[in-house]
Amino acid sequence: MASRRLSFMIIFVLLTVVGCSQPQPVVPGPAPGSPIPSVSQTTEPPAEKKKETAVRNDLRSGKLSHRLETDDLELRVEYRTTLPTREWTAGAIKPFRVTASASTPKAESQPKIYLSKLTIGMNARDDTEPVEAPDPEVDEAPIVPGFLISTPASYGQEFFLPALPPGTRTLTLRLRYELLLASTGSSSQEERDYSRRTVTDLLVVPIAAP
Repeated sequence: MASRRLSFMIIFVLLTVVGCSQPQPVVPGPAPGSPIPSVSQTTEPPAEKKKETAVRNDLRSGKLSHRLETDDLELRVEYRTTLPTREWTAGAIKPFRVTASASTPKAESQPKIYLSKLTIGMNARDDTEPVEAPDPEVDEAPIVPGFLISTPASYGQEFFLPALPPGTRTLTLRLRYELLLASTGSSSQEERDYSRRTVTDLLVVPIAAP
C-alpha cells in the first residue's frame, strides 16, 4: 500500500515538471547587430506668412491736411490732387494743389503774415536706388513782401508735377514755405520790419506701374 502511494506521488511530480517545462511562444525580434527601429513623428512647420510691407501713400484719399508749427506761428496746409494716385504713373503729369493759411495763436495782436516763396523739391526712387528727379517747382511772390496768408486770407496754387524717369516707384515731395511776419510797431507799410520763418513739410506718393 505504501509502495502504491509512493508511485502515485512520483507520477504526480513528473507530470508537474513536464507541464512547467513546456516551451513558451517566441516573439520574433531583430537579428543580432541589426539596428533597432525607432518610431518618429514628423511635424511639418507651419507655412510662413509673407510679411506685407505697407506702402506709404499720403494722397491715398486725394487730399491731406497738416498743421505745421514753429515757436510762434501755426501754418495750416491742405494738399489735393484731382488725379487718383493709382494713375500717378512715371509718365503722367500729376496735378497737385496747395492751400495754406497762417496765424500766431500765442500773440496778443495778430501780425500780418506773408508767403514770399514756396519750393517743392522732388526725390524719386526706383525699386532699389534714387533716380534723377525733375527740377523743383517754385512759386515766388512777384510782390513785396509776398502773398498775404494770415487768417482769414489764404494762399492757393495748383502745380503740375512733370514726368519722372521710367521705372520710378516712389516720389517724395519736400515743401519749403518761406514766410515773413510783419512787425506791429509801425503802421506804415514802407517802414515796417519783417521777421522770417521757414516751415517744411514732406509727402510720399507711390508711382504706379504703367
